Amino acid sequence: MNNPKRVFTKKAIFEAVWEDEYLYDSNTIMVYISKLRDYIEEDSKNPQFIITVRGLGYKFGK
Repeated sequence: MNNPKRVFTKKAIFEAVWEDEYLYDSNTIMVYISKLRDYIEEDSKNPQFIITVRGLGYKFGK
């Protein structure tokens, strides 16, 4: 949240949260992002806070 509009890769998110090496692409990050959206967004299908940047990762805000 301290870096609005900065794109974070799935690898960077995984390694920061689980403090473990990201070895392969899995759905782990996508599942947790979806759960976070369900919790914080008014409409999780049209997120305002956690935005997907296709092919890159995720960012906060628009």
